Amino acid sequence: MLELHGNIWRTRCTGCGKVAIDHRAPLPEIPSRCPECGGLLRPDVVWLGESLPPGMLAATLENGAHLVEINPAKTPLSARAHEVIRAPATEALPRWWNDLNHSIRTTT
Repeated sequence: MLELHGNIWRTRCTGCGKVAIDHRAPLPEIPSRCPECGGLLRPDVVWLGESLPPGMLAATLENGAHLVEINPAKTPLSARAHEVIRAPATEALPRWWNDLNHSIRTTT
């Protein structure tokens, strides 16, 4: 599984761009600062309204990935998805994951 939208346990510096794993919870300082340059750290994720990293989707599809879009509304990427689920991710993702695991168990 590729994390097209990133990973909440990684941080990215808004100053120098350094990416690091950070499992601390709660964070000792908000906002957190980069140990390298002192810049602000943010989760290394794509927020609503932000674009995926350039070339990420094309590279993913070229490498044979099965693209699943989970979104209540149609998006410009819907036509490229192999599977489209019209629901909020908080509802649909657990159900989709359980269905996927069930189908894997029954085919092996």
